[in-house]
Amino acid sequence: MGVAPAGLDRPNSGHHHLLIDTDLPPLNEPIPNDFNHLHFGAGQTEAQVTLKPGPHTLQLLLGDKDHIPHSPPVMSPRIRVIASDATTSPQVAAASVKKRRHAQARSRNYHSSAAYRKY
Repeated sequence: MGVAPAGLDRPNSGHHHLLIDTDLPPLNEPIPNDFNHLHFGAGQTEAQVTLKPGPHTLQLLLGDKDHIPHSPPVMSPRIRVIASDATTSPQVAAASVKKRRHAQARSRNYHSSAAYRKY
């Protein structure tokens, strides 16, 4: 299957649609065009998408020249992602993970030594 812009009638080709936080649309109708169904009708194969912080689902669905899914449908598995706040730098996020891991390790060591003292 190849990638081609919308409107271009090329056999075995289509363009991507990114489904965000939504179920598959009817597979015999044009894919809706809204925030939950992003169209990449120019034939793009990559994009940067801004999501609100929190959990999301993403799935790609290939549509033909008229935005109708192929039969059988060509699609990715649905994945789950967690978007973080853009104001949180990677260094701050990494430091938070390190602190959390350190606290968990201290907690495990405390519980282990406490259990040992009981006997």
